[in-house]
Amino acid sequence: MPRHLRLRVEELMAVHLSPPAAPVDEPLLLDPEDVWDTIWFTRWRNDGSSQTIGCREVIVAPAHELAEFRAHLAELAGTFRFHASV
Repeated sequence: MPRHLRLRVEELMAVHLSPPAAPVDEPLLLDPEDVWDTIWFTRWRNDGSSQTIGCREVIVAPAHELAEFRAHLAELAGTFRFHASV
């Protein structure tokens, strides 16, 4: 998807998906390398050749929240002509 839409997708996630529990009570105590493997961190990948980004992650949420997020993401993808699936 176009890079400029990253914040829009993260906003959709924040609005339509319940926040997952933090892996520890004190997130600041995490090893900096561990943050890349936590379920609450969206790891975006840059594609420098096409000026786009993408992500692939497991989202744990109730079915109704996934449906809402999927619908809004599909609308965004249709508007800006990129592929998205949930």
